[in-house]
Amino acid sequence: MKSRFRFGAWFVHPSTNSIDNGDERRQMEPRTMDVLLALCMAKGDIVSADELLAQCWGSTLYGDSPVHKNIAQLRRILGDNATSPVYIETIRKRGYRALAPLEFDVRDSAARKNWRTGSPFRGLLAFDESHADVFFGRDESIRQLCDAVQAQVNSGFALMLVLGPSGSGKTSLIQAGLLPALSRERAGAETRLLASTTFDLIDQGEQTLFTALAGTLLDLQWEDRWAFPGENAVSLGTRLEQGCASVIAELAAALAERKPPGTRFGIFIDRFEALFNVTRISEPQRRAFLHTLEQLARSSVAVLVLACRNDFYPSLARYALLTEGKRHGGHFDLGPPGVSDFAEIIRKPAAAARLTFGVDPVSLARLDDVLCKCAADSPDALPLLQYCLHELYRMRMPAGELSFDAFHQLGDLEGAIGLRAEQVVLAMSEAQQAFLPHIMSLVSVLSIDEENVSSQRAPWSALRGEAARQAMDALVESRLFVSDLVGGVPVFGIAHDAILRRWPRMTDWITAHRGALRARGRLAQQAGRWRDEGRPVDFFIATRKATR
Repeated sequence: MKSRFRFGAWFVHPSTNSIDNGDERRQMEPRTMDVLLALCMAKGDIVSADELLAQCWGSTLYGDSPVHKNIAQLRRILGDNATSPVYIETIRKRGYRALAPLEFDVRDSAARKNWRTGSPFRGLLAFDESHADVFFGRDESIRQLCDAVQAQVNSGFALMLVLGPSGSGKTSLIQAGLLPALSRERAGAETRLLASTTFDLIDQGEQTLFTALAGTLLDLQWEDRWAFPGENAVSLGTRLEQGCASVIAELAAALAERKPPGTRFGIFIDRFEALFNVTRISEPQRRAFLHTLEQLARSSVAVLVLACRNDFYPSLARYALLTEGKRHGGHFDLGPPGVSDFAEIIRKPAAAARLTFGVDPVSLARLDDVLCKCAADSPDALPLLQYCLHELYRMRMPAGELSFDAFHQLGDLEGAIGLRAEQVVLAMSEAQQAFLPHIMSLVSVLSIDEENVSSQRAPWSALRGEAARQAMDALVESRLFVSDLVGGVPVFGIAHDAILRRWPRMTDWITAHRGALRARGRLAQQAGRWRDEGRPVDFFIATRKATR
């Protein structure tokens, strides 16, 4: 094999016996390259020492010593180690195997090599299509999802449900992986997206579900065209609520103009658990909204992708619509990345942005190796890792090195979010700090089953006084919170639910006020029921009239 290929974060050049990661080139002996090729061509299968001897030395008479020597040499060149391998694993008494992802057609990857648009890491924000070029480590999940979407389309029910715990990377996988992949021409693919749009259910605000969904559909754009010219969110939302046949017909007409069969629009609904978690959504509203989604999924104009926390599966299972696609592979359970995936997530964006990782002067450990091991051992790995990497980028050395000193200043991987949050709080005035409990109450919500705490958006108008607004400005500036415009209303919220679990000040507040959150949730449910049933006076609690 003479053509180059990708092995983890490295490009392998067999013709020159070298590897490079976009930042540096490393040379090796021809025999060492032969061993590397033999392992990579096995594509993850175990290769015994005898097989390596036969392939690379032409005889087994030399014994295992040259194999051990060249494996050790390979690990040194790749920056790997035998204890926590990312590239080459030793299988006791059996042989060796290549662990890192392999990519033998690297034309697209080569085009993705350079990133010059700020940090290649997203902190607590999700990757989106504009960051697809630095989204790595999920190639197999993207491939499986593309196949599953096609199976759903073929079944006549184009609805894909992606399930996983909070912090598993569902949003990034869909926005930066699946949707761009479905938008490209792919060999053998029958379905291609003309355009796609995202509806974050948490960002519904005070709008109705239909108005919020309509606002999302208004964002469907391709070339210089819009899907619904002349419409606004309220008018289009009314059409959706009254039966979406006319909306489907308009989308079909847009697709029929000059696009080949199989072309559809993509509709991604993020944080779908909010449909069951937001107390102001009544059961009739929920069922009406699901009916509209069903009509879109059974049409020939759309692919619906829903991302939902897996701890809300019992809520999903109450609706046949949301379990129907399971028999065709319409439920995708997103697991945590493996060690080799973490290696890509850490190293490839850094290589694309021409960043390097520091080396500990005492242990000689590389920072990227340490990050890989820390991430593999952490249950909240992805949000913690992305936040830590983004902060390392912010604190990078002038030459682009992500340093061990910065890593330790951040409190390592586990402590980065909490430490940064406390730094922001300590920089506030006492008056600003005094509003933190109120801010926490505005962005925290207890689920209907009263078990799970998740985040919600709150209007800026709910902040009382200039000091409260200044405190929120500081939290937004630090990227721990985000600010947005929803339905014309300025709102704020936490950047990621990991903050609910990893900021000690926040977790302590939730523990102390869980009872109040529970009471508020119950009151909101009762108020919603009262509104839905026409505001009857017999819902009010009877009180004795005051007497003299």
